[in-house]
Amino acid sequence: MTVNGFPCDDILPADHSCVPYALLTQTKALLLLSMVSSSLLMGCGAAPTGPDRFPINGTVTREGIPIDDGTVMFSPTVGGPAVSGLIIKGEYKFSEQDGVPAGKYKVNIMAKPLRDPTYVGKKNDATVLKDDRFKKEAPPKGWDQEAEVSSSTTKLDFAVDP
Repeated sequence: MTVNGFPCDDILPADHSCVPYALLTQTKALLLLSMVSSSLLMGCGAAPTGPDRFPINGTVTREGIPIDDGTVMFSPTVGGPAVSGLIIKGEYKFSEQDGVPAGKYKVNIMAKPLRDPTYVGKKNDATVLKDDRFKKEAPPKGWDQEAEVSSSTTKLDFAVDP
């Protein structure tokens, strides 16, 4: 027997309708997919979890001269996330979103080597030049300092004099 072009051999006993089982299975699958998609979308934009982060900025000098280019990394002495950023023209800056949580840190400062500015190609392939502004060579693993961050900390300056 057929109703509206559908064979009625697979009648569901609960509602006694003449809807093919395959059509109901597709409907259930689409409903499930839309429910899963909706719940995933509702999670978007939720507040990030984890410790409070604080905006911090500062200067980094070597023998009193601002470090041109480099990185600064705050590694907690006791658990928690490490935070790193760029040093550009002797300054670094963390916003509240990517800021540093409160705590005690080992701060590693790395200066990028001075490269030949006339080289055409990948910057890292350029010849490393001797930087005559400094009396001593930069240590290969950078300089380690200590710092403590609290909710009232907004500025931390570092002077690395090898």
